[in-house]
Amino acid sequence: HNYTMNTAIYRDVHLTYLRRNRSWKSVKGTVLLTAWYIHFYGDGNEAALDIQSSYSSVKDAKPLLRKKNSKYIYFEISTKNFMQWLIAFDNQETLEDFSRSFQRVWGLRGEGISNNVPAYEETIGYDIVDNGWNVYSYEKEWERQFAAYELSERKWKISNLNEDYELSPSYPKQFSIPINYNENKLFVVSEFRELARIPALSWIHPTNQASLIRSSQPFAGRLGNNRCEEDEELIREMFNAGNGNGLIFDARPIANAMANRGIKGAGFESEVNYTKVIFLDIDNIHVMRDSLNKVRSLGRSTNDKQWHQKLANTGWLSHVGLVISGSVKIASQIKKGTSVLVHCSHGWDRTAQLTSLSSMILDPFYRTVRGFQILIEKEWVSFGHRIQDRAGHLSSLQNGSKEESPIFLQFIDCVYQITRQFPCAFEFNTKFLVTIVEHFYSCTYGTFLANSEKEKEMLKLSENTISLWSYINHEDHIEKFLNPIYIHQVGNIYLDVASSMENIHFFSELYHRMENHFEPSAHERTLLAVRESLDQLREEIEQQKNIINEQAKIINNLKNE
Repeated sequence: HNYTMNTAIYRDVHLTYLRRNRSWKSVKGTVLLTAWYIHFYGDGNEAALDIQSSYSSVKDAKPLLRKKNSKYIYFEISTKNFMQWLIAFDNQETLEDFSRSFQRVWGLRGEGISNNVPAYEETIGYDIVDNGWNVYSYEKEWERQFAAYELSERKWKISNLNEDYELSPSYPKQFSIPINYNENKLFVVSEFRELARIPALSWIHPTNQASLIRSSQPFAGRLGNNRCEEDEELIREMFNAGNGNGLIFDARPIANAMANRGIKGAGFESEVNYTKVIFLDIDNIHVMRDSLNKVRSLGRSTNDKQWHQKLANTGWLSHVGLVISGSVKIASQIKKGTSVLVHCSHGWDRTAQLTSLSSMILDPFYRTVRGFQILIEKEWVSFGHRIQDRAGHLSSLQNGSKEESPIFLQFIDCVYQITRQFPCAFEFNTKFLVTIVEHFYSCTYGTFLANSEKEKEMLKLSENTISLWSYINHEDHIEKFLNPIYIHQVGNIYLDVASSMENIHFFSELYHRMENHFEPSAHERTLLAVRESLDQLREEIEQQKNIINEQAKIINNLKNE
């Protein structure tokens, strides 16, 4: 790297945060600015406190004007993963020195991702036993999904037509199509689908053969009368691999889909040539970005009695509810035996949300730690969610980018909502979800750095960086990510998820992250209490087992005498 910096140390500063009772509290400690991170270490009773954020995750940073009669002056740092730093200094000179030091380290350092993120220099203090880069294999996941079917019953095959990423640069090397379909026709289909993101299998039901399929929008023409017989045949064969019934779910509002038709001749399929098309009314990346920015603006006004109304006015919870509602509609159709094709415009944002959530509702494997990691690798990383763009890893600082959008974060929020409804159905806990969001933006690990599988290979991420899953799955760390009340489920266990607004809650463990370092949320406190009770019960059971074993030995000795 062409950038180095000595550590800057600022002692006797205060980190200020808003408590759950809406009062302010300060913790005294030391701030360190290293080459890639800002750290805060507590003093005295808070000596165990260690908080850090990477500069890659910083959204905004600025000094604040001194308030009248205030003892301190403040420097505020906001991160994309919702860490809100409010650092108090007792004199202007120190604040200005800190501000200069921070601005020096917070900035683009050269061309390309490798020069601007800590992942390429990250080291760990433990051996990687379970390499996270090996968590996902398309062929192994394919075998898992089709395990319920005999070879003669399998109506799908793996295509390697995209091995060199020439068919579709943003698609994975391998994907599945119907076994009787001539894959050479896919070159024609690729010209009919936006960015060559052709229909491909995401998941198959283990008993009724109904399939979950994803793609981008078709080039249906401005009048909607463009046809591609090869595309129609592909969709027909996909539906026939099940019971022949199929539906198309378009994630967008119909007005947006019509606008795509009028502007560039794209849009949606003709019901005459395909099947019924259902629109899910989920807004685009720009609406989601604006909505979450409004949530961010609530951060300093939570003591307002009208805060919940202000939260509702951001629209964020409504957007989350619509994504969940759409996923439930898709999953319920597949459960009944109807195959489903899902797309939005490009097929890498709302489509990924819907295929992931509906798969998780249908398949308990994706509710385990490893299964959820595989789901992310498959539906987001491999199928080309534009992570680098959506996370803004290389966007101009402060101004952001029009390509930035919290689509993946919103997916995690949706998962959180479902875990609240089914607290025993998930092997992982809330900390697991928050950690994933943290490192989606932190650039500490290589898992969330590339826009596609092709870019991932070009950047040699598996060779040059550490996978987030290597960290999470390590025996020294995994315990803190496990749900203590998880009940392992075997078989086809469908989650009857509710999506009405009374079931959508503010994800405070994520959006109020700084205060959670000091005071666990009510939801977390409940789980901690349950864990303590379970640990105590386990100890009592072990004690009873020991007593029974001792009594059994005494009885045996008496019999022998």
